[in-house]
Amino acid sequence: MRKWFAGLMALSLVLLSACGGGKPQPGGSTKEPVTLRFVSLAWQKQSVEANKEIVAKWNEEHPDIQVEYIQGDWNSIHDYMLTSFESGDVPDIFHYESPSIIDWA
Repeated sequence: MRKWFAGLMALSLVLLSACGGGKPQPGGSTKEPVTLRFVSLAWQKQSVEANKEIVAKWNEEHPDIQVEYIQGDWNSIHDYMLTSFESGDVPDIFHYESPSIIDWA
């Protein structure tokens, strides 16, 4: 499961990194790293630790694309996501139940 999740997260990060970033500099590099926000709803201790490990490893191996790990809460995620979409400040990557995502499709 961890390998599958890590692969999915890596693919998401690569795809999302193509969507934004700093202003290109001569030679194709960016001045500052791209920062992606990842809201996780993992609640089991082992899952939270695994997510944080994956994010830390990604950040270490990809200095140009950094992930900010945000621990979400199942009790307030609907309000958080609704406010995020209404304000236009949606996290780049988020963990949520699939029936509710259709509200923001």
